[in-house]
Amino acid sequence: MARAAGAHYATAVLPQFSIHPDVVPCDRRYRKKAQGFDPVVGDMARHAKGGLQGVIVVDPFRPLDLQNAQMLSNVFPRVRMARLGFGGHPATGLLRRAGRAGIIQRTALDAPPRPGPIIAMHRDMRRADEVYREELDLRLMER
Repeated sequence: MARAAGAHYATAVLPQFSIHPDVVPCDRRYRKKAQGFDPVVGDMARHAKGGLQGVIVVDPFRPLDLQNAQMLSNVFPRVRMARLGFGGHPATGLLRRAGRAGIIQRTALDAPPRPGPIIAMHRDMRRADEVYREELDLRLMER
């Protein structure tokens, strides 16, 4: 969409690389919605806007979300990830609960958007977030 919109920058929260089963065979979440989806028209690599910069917001502990973000990073190497551990689905859950989700929009207005301010806000808010602490405890008990 960046090419069609003439955009040079993008900020995306949990973007899908594709919903087509041949492109993302491990991601079964959108199988019903993918019926009739044209994999050629939806081919990110074919239609990518070269040089696009920006941020992908993702929770690295959500494997399917991380896989989609990594696939996008391969096509758009200048778009960086803001990895918000235990942010949830969407990855902005902790920021929303803290009343600080506006950092996403403020950062999106920067030219180019950078993940640093988003990550810093998430880091600052996580100590007081009960959901974050519970998810961290569960992850640590798995080891």
